[in-house]
Amino acid sequence: MDLSTSINIFFGQGSVTAQMQRVYDAGFRTMDINFNDWMELRDENGWFSALPRWECWLSEIEKFVYLHGVRLNQSHGPLFDIFEESERTDHLREMCALSLESAARLGIPWVVMQPGTVPGDMALSFTRTRDFYAPLAALAKELGTGIVFENTPEEGSFGGRPEHLIALCDSLAGFPVGVCWDIGHAHIQGLDQRKAITMLGNRLRCLHIQDNDGRSDGHTAPYYGTVRWDEILTALKESGYQGDLTLEAQRFVQPVPESCKDAAMALLFAIGNELVKKY
Repeated sequence: MDLSTSINIFFGQGSVTAQMQRVYDAGFRTMDINFNDWMELRDENGWFSALPRWECWLSEIEKFVYLHGVRLNQSHGPLFDIFEESERTDHLREMCALSLESAARLGIPWVVMQPGTVPGDMALSFTRTRDFYAPLAALAKELGTGIVFENTPEEGSFGGRPEHLIALCDSLAGFPVGVCWDIGHAHIQGLDQRKAITMLGNRLRCLHIQDNDGRSDGHTAPYYGTVRWDEILTALKESGYQGDLTLEAQRFVQPVPESCKDAAMALLFAIGNELVKKY
């Protein structure tokens, strides 16, 4: 098990390699690449994800990985309501395939994506989500990467309960799919996380490690919210989880003054390592 973090912690502060360098300097040797933030970037020349800018961006990441010996353990695909109709969502729907293609090129085994919700209709939410992701799951298999579905934080959303994600994964049996369990999202939902993680079993492939107050999606460091981390670690051990602990705690670092950000990153790395040691 390795300690990892999403590079979204420094999004908007320099080039992708500058962001990776600051994460590396804090001690991290395993990283989560956030495609989603970059795919939302747009200027007078169009979307950032349009070629050749995207190709150059991927090449920069490849070079950094080669020079520094970094492992890329997971990534985050477009984060949006897959059923909404708008120019933005049309673009992000197209970006789902590019996320998988980019992950395959970078050797990333898992791309995080979220289920969609038809308000008030869980059965239709399941059917439409499965139908949306079925061709993407087939593409992932062809490319040699995989999709992990993330649990959602919103009350009444499809994907907020482990049984939703189990049904979705099992409906796509034969394809490389699994679950990314976001500890903070489950905490907002008030779930029994020990029970939920046990239910997921070997479908659980990735984690988003973050803390909050149980009411809002804080994305802060472990022990800075009200998550009971000893219980989480016990559940992961009991389930036989073999993946990494990937921090998604950008709001622990982003609000502090620039002069303090690297110190905050060092503290985040130390806290994360305590979790790894306890595991």
